[in-house]
Amino acid sequence: MHNIIHSIGAACRHRAYKLLKSFGSNFSNDFVVKSNPEPTNLAFTGYRLHLHTDLTYYQQEPGIQILHCIQKSEYGGISEFADGFKVAYDLQKEDPETFDTLSTVALSFVNHGLHKSSKADYVLCDWKPIIRLNQEGEIQKIAFNNTTRGAWMSVGPDKIKTIYRAIKIFNSALTKKENLISFALQQGEAACLNNTRVLHGRSAFTVPPGCQTPRHLQGMYIDWDEIYSRMRGITAKLK
Repeated sequence: MHNIIHSIGAACRHRAYKLLKSFGSNFSNDFVVKSNPEPTNLAFTGYRLHLHTDLTYYQQEPGIQILHCIQKSEYGGISEFADGFKVAYDLQKEDPETFDTLSTVALSFVNHGLHKSSKADYVLCDWKPIIRLNQEGEIQKIAFNNTTRGAWMSVGPDKIKTIYRAIKIFNSALTKKENLISFALQQGEAACLNNTRVLHGRSAFTVPPGCQTPRHLQGMYIDWDEIYSRMRGITAKLK
């Protein structure tokens, strides 16, 4: 999306509320992504963010994420995206053992802290495999985030090496040239992505002393249920 309102917070809210209700999370209904001297999340630093999906510690992750660029960085912060379904399909064909591990072994994902608005404590946790299949054995969702992956796994010690090997293979496949898309979001542009399929990340960036225009994104989540509901409503009106 291009040429979106620049006022902080208004762009995502305007875009999402025009379509449907947003997904509330521990980051509030909309959130700011920029370097913070006292960060509560790796995203709020200038460090590299490796490819991941968001809110893996929720039982039902949001389906859509909107990232609106308020201010781009001149010192890094290149956005990166990869299609997790494509990587999973490749593994299913070329390395079925790894695919089986990633689609059957449940991993823990954990996050804790203070809610932005209420300041109440939260401890969020869920268990799920990286590749989730539906009842027909088809790839349905991807959940992958090494920064929120917990230490607990649903297997015995003898399987730990197998799991870590599978995670490493999946992570390496994401960054292959044929799977990775990277570009700099420009001011006024927004990336809209399927959070349970497309993994996103960014290169590291710096905020030089005295810099008045640090990298600044505004984010928001939307649930697929809301999208499908609106689609059905529009279809019914058009009949």
